[in-house]
Amino acid sequence: MEIENEENESGEMEKASQNPFVLPQASQLETFTINKEHMPPSVFDPIMASETNCEPNVEPYCKNYLDEDEDNLIFVYGNVPNFNAFGHPKSQLQSTLNESEFFYSCQNEKERVQLKDINIEKPFILIRSAIMALVPVSEVLTLLQSNIRIFYLQMQSDRLSYTTSSKSIHVGQGKNFQGQLIMEAIVSADHCQAGSDKPTYTIKEIEIAVKRIKTKEKEDVIEVYSQSPQDPKKTKQRRRYEPSRTYGLRSRRRP
Repeated sequence: MEIENEENESGEMEKASQNPFVLPQASQLETFTINKEHMPPSVFDPIMASETNCEPNVEPYCKNYLDEDEDNLIFVYGNVPNFNAFGHPKSQLQSTLNESEFFYSCQNEKERVQLKDINIEKPFILIRSAIMALVPVSEVLTLLQSNIRIFYLQMQSDRLSYTTSSKSIHVGQGKNFQGQLIMEAIVSADHCQAGSDKPTYTIKEIEIAVKRIKTKEKEDVIEVYSQSPQDPKKTKQRRRYEPSRTYGLRSRRRP
């Protein structure tokens, strides 16, 4: 729906009162399993701009960094065996969850971006830290509602060819939804122009695979540490071994 300003009885232009940008519904996060030996030995701390070494053989992963501040989250990224990790304040994610920080994919390159030119149903926000990660707002909503604190950022194979900031989208009379002139807003913001392409990431919960064993019933299972939102202390679980989900675990036969 394209919103245009309308003239009032005095002939003056009124600012559109309806905000076209709304929060999507929260979406369920998938789980990503990483072998314990592949977890990064340190976490980049964006506040201190330095690496924090994780205490070895302590659960949960990098407990010393998480214990520094209950606001600390950890994002792991990369691929086996070269995973890296950075910290990010949960409150900072919450503060960017407003329409002025949203990004949208564009259908094609445009000089004048209107609502009809974007996928308004799927907004993104940009996590700025050790990497620049464009993630769906629907997944951030789920993250913020959870007690889980360690996540995996998985890069998607398809890049967005053109992106725009919500501040660069015309809603009427050459202005954006905040009433700011578009020509002023696009000076430092993406607006479906060449070079605005970006990779996107999906957020996944992490479970850490500790060992692979054979049970008395000869069922091939793995022992994992999952992050339980209900009771973070009760994290040790067993489930069926799935080669497509777990990297490089040697089988250990139960005595």
